[in-house]
Amino acid sequence: MGAGAVQQGADVGAGTYDRLVKELVAQGATEQEAAEGAINLARASGASAAVISVIANKYLPGGQAIERVLAGGKTGLGAVTGAVTGALKEIPSEVTEEVGGQLGANIAMRQIKPEQQLTEGLGETACMAAVGAVGLGGVTGAVGGRGAPQETAAEEDPRLAEWQ
Repeated sequence: MGAGAVQQGADVGAGTYDRLVKELVAQGATEQEAAEGAINLARASGASAAVISVIANKYLPGGQAIERVLAGGKTGLGAVTGAVTGALKEIPSEVTEEVGGQLGANIAMRQIKPEQQLTEGLGETACMAAVGAVGLGGVTGAVGGRGAPQETAAEEDPRLAEWQ
């Protein structure tokens, strides 16, 4: 989850930086001035995207479903049911992450371009994130759906249930 947050933050920060530099150069700044003007805004945008990623994956239902499968977890749902379940579980966290990142980029852009709409690109970003979530969540859900579900330590030893 932490690695995903860092990746999301870096991706959003880098994209924001590129957009900001391009805008500042279009406004007449030199490349050096544009770079200096963009860096802190891009860092803030990336940091906010990382925080949103952690929140989305930790607190939204299904936010850690893919990570569990990638760590070797099995649900025993079957490939088809697992695919559907995986896709549906991945949508909320992925849409929240991507829309949050786009909003952070728009907020940063608004600092140098006051007419920037905060909602620009949010709908398109949400749709693209949902499609990506269905693909990734479906594949990992299908893989995780094969095989028997893993037993938790509490299921193996009922005395451990009180500790969970």
